[in-house]
Amino acid sequence: MRKETIHPESTFLAVGFLLGLMIIVLSLQLGFRRNGELGPGFFPFWVGGLISTASSLLLIKSWRKNEDTEGKPLLSRNQWRRLSGGVLFFLGWVILIPYLGYALVTFLFALFYSKILGLEGWIWPLVLSIGIIIFIYLLFSVWFYVDLPKGLF
Repeated sequence: MRKETIHPESTFLAVGFLLGLMIIVLSLQLGFRRNGELGPGFFPFWVGGLISTASSLLLIKSWRKNEDTEGKPLLSRNQWRRLSGGVLFFLGWVILIPYLGYALVTFLFALFYSKILGLEGWIWPLVLSIGIIIFIYLLFSVWFYVDLPKGLF
């Protein structure tokens, strides 16, 4: 008789699915439209739907095992390390923005993250990092009139 085990990937994906559903429910309480314009619940609704859909599809994929994938994890150890590092890196970005400001933290985040993801050399990561902060600054500060966190700079 074969013993069924719960894999960490399945647990992670099930939690992601439930998180997505929770985001959808909470976004519906905010409302899709207000005064004929998009409401505050519009974007979170679609993000929650995307999270739930992706999690459920990956969960189904992890359950459908054949001889080639039997016993193999959904992600390799290196892929899990890279994913976990990215999450921790992003968490650090969120924590540092109020203290150091959007521009500096985002520049450093984009620079180091592009190196972690394997972008070779230093010219293209620098160009990418500067381009990201200029684009986001123009998008939010100039076009949407939203102040970005200043911090030290």
